[in-house]
Amino acid sequence: MNIDLALPDNTNNENHTEEFLKLVMANQHRIKAFIRIMMPNISDADDIMQETMLVMWRKFSDFQPETNFVSWAVKIAHLQILSFRKTNRNKRLLFNEELFEDFSSNAIEIIENADTRVEALRYCVKKLDKNDQKLIQMRYEADQTAKNMAEKTGINLKTLYRAITKIQYLLHSCIQRRLLAEDKE
Repeated sequence: MNIDLALPDNTNNENHTEEFLKLVMANQHRIKAFIRIMMPNISDADDIMQETMLVMWRKFSDFQPETNFVSWAVKIAHLQILSFRKTNRNKRLLFNEELFEDFSSNAIEIIENADTRVEALRYCVKKLDKNDQKLIQMRYEADQTAKNMAEKTGINLKTLYRAITKIQYLLHSCIQRRLLAEDKE
């Protein structure tokens, strides 16, 4: 009887693990966003996220590298949410099945197109004048309250609210135009 005592070559296993971790780390926020859209209870969403990650790891060998990882992961998350809904039928669920499926389809599309929207947002923010950019940066990147912003900038609170509303409208319009232009290309 001949027994092979050589240690297994872990190179493929290490590459497999590394590739999985890279993809998960780069896209985890999108997967979690989809789950949070579909599951308003944070505790349930966290449980589903954990289960989704486990299933993704188990099935990662089925993932085709030339395909969209987020789409693949969101489909797994969707199945985990369906499983959760089936298991927890006695709990009060927010949507009936038909509405859930419609909502899910829209959420998947939003998550898959998030990169395009973020790029359009970046482009549009760069087109704002410097003062408007600073206000947006304070409000959303530095997570300042309007009251704190008014104190720091010396702008009247009512005027500040109007300015932010105007900037949001400008950004929304610019993003819509940018996305439409990209669709036509």
